[in-house]
Amino acid sequence: MEELTSARKYCVQQLIPAVRNPEVGVDLEAIGEHVQNSGSVVQEIFDENQGEDSIAALKAIVASLQAKEQELAQGMVDPTSDELGDLEAAANKLWILDTNRLVAGAELVLNFQEDTRYGDDNAHEALFEYVDGHAMSKSTFMAFYKLLDNYTAEAGVTEQVTDEEKQEIFAFLDVAVKTPVMQYVMKYLNASGKLPDDAQDEYGFKGFLYRLWFYFYSKEARFDSSGFEHVFAGDTRDGKVGGMHNWIQLLVQERKSELNYLGYITSRGVDGDEEPGSEYLMSISFDWKGATKTVGSSFFGTSPEFEMALYTLFFLCGGERNPVKLADRYNIDVVCYTFAGRYIGTCYPHVSKGFNWDAIPFPFRPACSETSFVSGLLPFARCTAWRMMSSSQILSSYTTDKARWTKKPQNKSRSKVVLRFVSPASVSCILVEGAQ
Repeated sequence: MEELTSARKYCVQQLIPAVRNPEVGVDLEAIGEHVQNSGSVVQEIFDENQGEDSIAALKAIVASLQAKEQELAQGMVDPTSDELGDLEAAANKLWILDTNRLVAGAELVLNFQEDTRYGDDNAHEALFEYVDGHAMSKSTFMAFYKLLDNYTAEAGVTEQVTDEEKQEIFAFLDVAVKTPVMQYVMKYLNASGKLPDDAQDEYGFKGFLYRLWFYFYSKEARFDSSGFEHVFAGDTRDGKVGGMHNWIQLLVQERKSELNYLGYITSRGVDGDEEPGSEYLMSISFDWKGATKTVGSSFFGTSPEFEMALYTLFFLCGGERNPVKLADRYNIDVVCYTFAGRYIGTCYPHVSKGFNWDAIPFPFRPACSETSFVSGLLPFARCTAWRMMSSSQILSSYTTDKARWTKKPQNKSRSKVVLRFVSPASVSCILVEGAQ
């Protein structure tokens, strides 16, 4: 699976420049040599798709590679015992199973421009530089797109669902539940005892997702919001944008000239090892319909079924803030808040950058993280005064004096670990407060 994905990604990276500018052309022989060690399946696909038109041949190769990926992914939808006990492992399995994800930097190119603070407009060009039309024509993408104009942006306005809109919702769910990511989550929730008896097959699971995501509830007016509307489509209230954590909606609104991209948020999402425009996760600021989103975190390039599957999984099996290292690249919290104790209030990826949680000994890792400030009561911290220590110092102290650090204090409520980022790109400092 990994070899197939890597080979397809490389082929797409060679194909898209030629699609955007046919004069560029592609060297099919050189591409074949580059991926020749990717396994016999890849080699067979290359051998079967040769022709005088190298661009057409490469398109056929990419399509065949993706079809094979999807076939293999369907055989990986049963969660393992390790994954059932580890939401981070489950999230990374979903990432692997998202075969419809665009290749960032090729099928999706972003123009982040300058960073911004306080809603200043530091970006004078569009955020989306290029989006491949063929990649966006997948069935789940097309069905998802039709849902985005079914809602009133202004909060406090009662929503009305027409028969046509309901058909559009189920058209999306029909194709979404057949994808590997949704099949995996259905099986995961079933194995975890989170699904009612009538939701344990595809038909019942569609109804369950409909109730979970698309049922309206009352915030400021009767039936004026839903989990889907807030998380994916977005809403406005008192000059602020709520939700709208979906890149396809951002793209649609920018193409309609309804959204003005202001810039990205410093230290929140851009990995220094990535080529500009190839990020899959980012926090940005934008204006929309007369309101401002000062900080909004979103995945970019992921399929809509992946995002719904991920949020469904964490909403039902996790807590409010769930730390995850995704794809061995992104340190995030999958944030899920309920409304009225039962509805999806919001879900989104909270992006953090520059902090290595693995450098902190296990007893001192909090259940949640913030780029600005986090405080959590931990019964393991033991110190008689305020101290400032880097993560390496904590690790050294823990290693040499483990008994002192792990001994539970008599007064648990007075033991506190506070994490604060000292600079955007460097390790944070840890302030440890406690009393015996």
